Amino acid sequence: MKELHERTHRFVRYKNTKDIAILDLQSTLTRPISQAPISVILARDIRYATTVRSRPILSFVGEIKPSWIRCNMKREIEISSEEETYLNSKSIWSRIKSKASKWIDQLRKKPISSLIGTTGTVLNNELHLREEMVTTMKFELKNDCQQNTTYYNNLSTNLESVTKMTYIFNPMKWRWETQKQVKIMINNNPARKTSRITDSERTMVDLYNGVKGTHATRESRMEVVAWIAVCKFYCKLEGGFVRDWVVGNYASRPAGLINNPQDWIQYVTKANGKKIPYMYREVVPADLDCHLPLHAYFDIDKFQDELHKFNIICEVVREDWRYVLLIDKDAPTGPFTMDLIEPHVALTQDRIDFDVSNLLLEKDYPHEIGMRIDITRSPYLIELKTIVENIKSKHFQVLRPIDKLITDRIQKMTLRQWTQTGESMNYIPPPPLKHYAVLVPLPTSSTLYQALSQQMQQIGSSVRIVSIEAIKNPLLEDTYEAMKKTIAKQCKSQGYNPNEQKLFMVHMAPIINGIVEDGFDDRFFNPNGAWGHGAYFADDPRKSYNFTSVEGPTQTRVMFYNKVTLGIVLSQNAPNNALRSAPQGFHSVKGTGFQYIEYVVYRYGQALPYLKITYKA
Repeated sequence: MKELHERTHRFVRYKNTKDIAILDLQSTLTRPISQAPISVILARDIRYATTVRSRPILSFVGEIKPSWIRCNMKREIEISSEEETYLNSKSIWSRIKSKASKWIDQLRKKPISSLIGTTGTVLNNELHLREEMVTTMKFELKNDCQQNTTYYNNLSTNLESVTKMTYIFNPMKWRWETQKQVKIMINNNPARKTSRITDSERTMVDLYNGVKGTHATRESRMEVVAWIAVCKFYCKLEGGFVRDWVVGNYASRPAGLINNPQDWIQYVTKANGKKIPYMYREVVPADLDCHLPLHAYFDIDKFQDELHKFNIICEVVREDWRYVLLIDKDAPTGPFTMDLIEPHVALTQDRIDFDVSNLLLEKDYPHEIGMRIDITRSPYLIELKTIVENIKSKHFQVLRPIDKLITDRIQKMTLRQWTQTGESMNYIPPPPLKHYAVLVPLPTSSTLYQALSQQMQQIGSSVRIVSIEAIKNPLLEDTYEAMKKTIAKQCKSQGYNPNEQKLFMVHMAPIINGIVEDGFDDRFFNPNGAWGHGAYFADDPRKSYNFTSVEGPTQTRVMFYNKVTLGIVLSQNAPNNALRSAPQGFHSVKGTGFQYIEYVVYRYGQALPYLKITYKA
């Protein structure tokens, strides 16, 4: 019989406990790890696997029920001090005594005790004891090193990395389960509901309980529909359901309409006359957002057939780029909608509105939540852990220019008691691999576009903005962020604030593309400037306008709006053409000797072209 916490299918010879053999895996007497093993077997044949590893294998075996054996046998149980302490706690001894025979009192007195009696009684009593000795141990990976030490900082970094890649423990989990019958479970967020959506091994009974069980809810029914889409049709689940329910565990109903679920549905009529159902904005979670698979054909009829197996009724509205499903319209738990988005359209949706909406679930990743778009790189540096913490505290950060659409979404989040935090950022996907930079038009309705347009009117009422384009250049951004951190470290006197400002600068047409591709190269800074060999910026567009010229047949002008890390600034009223760098202890110079204030930096990477403004004047 196998010993607890030892390898499976191992048996010892009755008269020689050091003679161990393994059961032939082809035998019908093998049992899964989750089941109790055969206690006694009778082997007719013993063979050896190899000459190198002299391991006996039992074949042609039969089972002997312990109750069949009337002879006496002796078993020795070795109990450690830790096990004895555990058995003495929680009345475990009394429970064993109620099942076992009188030898329990004798067993408690000795670390190693002998069980003597008929074979059936001894083996059954031993099984009861070993079952009670199975324990669950829980521990947390934490940093016990002394704080503010190198050991503490290094271990904190390593622990943070380990929690993001728990898959490295899989070989250890498999080995212990196979060899020791110990099941190891690693969970870095116990509250996750991801397995109910992504685990393809969920049983029909479990799914049915989520739909029709006594504890079935609107959310559990949504989970089952999401499971069908993810595990049966290989869709990716994204959006508000992952944020609000899977991570946040938030659920709410509109006040005054709790008992009228059908009133939660609203309709928007499109230009082609189709009525698209939406949920009332106070309903949380509102809907399911899925992207259809790239590698398989999605059949909406088969999807409806799968829903019909659970008596789930849905109405389908087909648009060019998606299916819109209204599900459970008449169900007492309440209706919800579902978007099934074509994959070619999903490729164009490479922007995200909020950090907390950037989550997705995929099939057979029951313990993992992924990011739809990678925002962990500079300059965003938003990690999955941060997103989860923001969801738990109902905070969100805007990652798109604030226009009418984003304003409406912010209002919806505010209505649901969420709070906007941090400065709004403009996430732009990186350019294709063969390109260094990409220009993305800024929406004309965004607050930044409107603010810059108003600022440009200082030049004159004849100024007309042609376009404002955001510049995405990952290489330049990495260089700038590194310089920004370096300067911040040297700004102890101002609270390590790098003093980043957004300023204007102009360049002539021949080098405009060079600015977008390579930034502001210190080799080509103005050597004849009033404050020496540096890059000159202004907070007033009129200063930069004085250096622009009309270019090309379109008669347009170009001005750059830049992020500039000024650090510790030295103000100078009198020009100083001899400067080749900022004076010691400073990172930039502020020239105040002329009509417009100028800001001068002297190092490559201290300024980043942020927006390209094309205009006519």
